[in-house]
Amino acid sequence: MQGRISVVAWDCRSLRVLPECYVEGAYGYQATSPKEQSVQLTDADEVSATLPLSGARLAGQFDNDFASGTSLDLALVMIGKRTTPRTSITRDDLRGNCAGASHVVKSATLGAFTLATGERARVRSVADLFGAQVALKSQSGKSTFLRDGSLDACNSAQGAAGAPPIGCNAVLRLELLPLEMPEPPITLIAEETAAGIRGKFCPNIADCEQRCDAREGAACNALMVVYAIGDRVPRDLGRASALAKRACDLDDMNACTLLGISLITEGPYANVDRGLAYLQHACDRGTPGACSALASSRHNAGNQPEADYYAKRACELGSKSDCR
Repeated sequence: MQGRISVVAWDCRSLRVLPECYVEGAYGYQATSPKEQSVQLTDADEVSATLPLSGARLAGQFDNDFASGTSLDLALVMIGKRTTPRTSITRDDLRGNCAGASHVVKSATLGAFTLATGERARVRSVADLFGAQVALKSQSGKSTFLRDGSLDACNSAQGAAGAPPIGCNAVLRLELLPLEMPEPPITLIAEETAAGIRGKFCPNIADCEQRCDAREGAACNALMVVYAIGDRVPRDLGRASALAKRACDLDDMNACTLLGISLITEGPYANVDRGLAYLQHACDRGTPGACSALASSRHNAGNQPEADYYAKRACELGSKSDCR
């Protein structure tokens, strides 16, 4: 998670980190005051539900001992979270060797933990569990003791810190974001329209590329038009689609509008829910074309009250045709 967004393969039974696969981007760190949690697990179902990655193995190891009073005692101390602001990532965003990729890590809760064999009749505090040096054995002689980090290091964490302290940066919980299918090819620019705009976007294509790489949304959107119509470059609809997505992620609402319209109209590539979400985002940000497209979509769906609402909104934002 250092300097790029992590990609994993997750199938509800196992999690596999793909170290040679990544998405360009970064995680910000938000510190909180230390929060402690202790959980006593007393049967196999609780263990599997609480520890989705290793729980099944542990549950099987101690299944017979739970009936005789053995428990697994878990203590957590949470001091912050690493999170990426990205809300949507497609397979086109992947870089590297990504076979089996299914999700990216949206966020990771950080801190310290300890897990030890215990006794159901004895409930231990977080401090007790972190202070334990060895695991209690079950009646069958089995024991387990796992730890990452220290309670002292976590208690020294400052709420405004820019990074977790050494000794309190174990990954405790993950929030995964499923990879989405690539956006549909941008084909909405008609040939007669293309003839009138050639040469008007990105007079210097190399400069446009550099500004887009530097996260300038308007430059990415302009470059999208260049590739969509094949203006001074070979026509590349896949590249145009990826540029539209990047421009939208960088807050260019015209690109979000074009993506939304593509998704609700592009035949086999259509995804109405995603398309409407793009259009709603752009309309909420004051883009008349997006509100107008929402009005047409709601009208075609037979929802005239919503169609009238979005047409009125588009009119207020300057779309004269919607004022009728």
